[in-house]
Amino acid sequence: MKKLAVMQPYCFPYLGYFQLACAADEFVFLDDVNFIKGGYINRNNILADGQAHRFALPVHDISSFRSIRDHRYLDTPRKFMDLLRHAYRRAPFFDEVQALVSRVLASPDRSVATINSLSVMATLDYVGVQRRFVASSDIDPDPRVGGEQRVIRLCEHRQASIYVNAAGGRELYDPAHFETKGIVLGFIQPRFPQYRQSVSAFVPGLSIIDVLMWNAPEQVADMLKDYSIDYPTPERRP
Repeated sequence: MKKLAVMQPYCFPYLGYFQLACAADEFVFLDDVNFIKGGYINRNNILADGQAHRFALPVHDISSFRSIRDHRYLDTPRKFMDLLRHAYRRAPFFDEVQALVSRVLASPDRSVATINSLSVMATLDYVGVQRRFVASSDIDPDPRVGGEQRVIRLCEHRQASIYVNAAGGRELYDPAHFETKGIVLGFIQPRFPQYRQSVSAFVPGLSIIDVLMWNAPEQVADMLKDYSIDYPTPERRP
């Protein structure tokens, strides 16, 4: 039974995003929906000077009326790379992760969707986790149908019988609607283990960059498996 997950492409998102990707056999980057200003598409938090520090990678002419894939990052953000060096230069995996981030952000294709997708795929490759990825614009060129109908259509197109969604989608999707199409709806229940940081009081919910800086790839791979999936319709549990 093939599991599918769908999410907008974010740049080095938090641990829960990667757990969702790992919970599915195939992951669809929803790159043809509108850019959300002030959201997490090009922004996140790292740990700097003992606290969560918000960063935002510069995007040219942001508009909520254009899709994510129709936006472009500016040149490689040197200020952000300097910030990472300041925040993590003493972290045990600084050199490897700094090189990973730099390689992704230096992509010659400046599309926000491309670089964000690369940040997810390169991270999973770094920790030794393999998944299949596809962009929604490549498999379903008509994004006018949105919401639940779009997800069901993507599942049908990819021949997926299980759709795994983030826990926050419980108010958005009706399991009965999925059942009529022969699709089981599940919601991931992530767990976020604490790990050693540069501060005494653990700061949760940061970009995966923070996790990578302080943990060996095999430790991160174990964290990505630390979740469960809740199926609202127990009789349809796979």
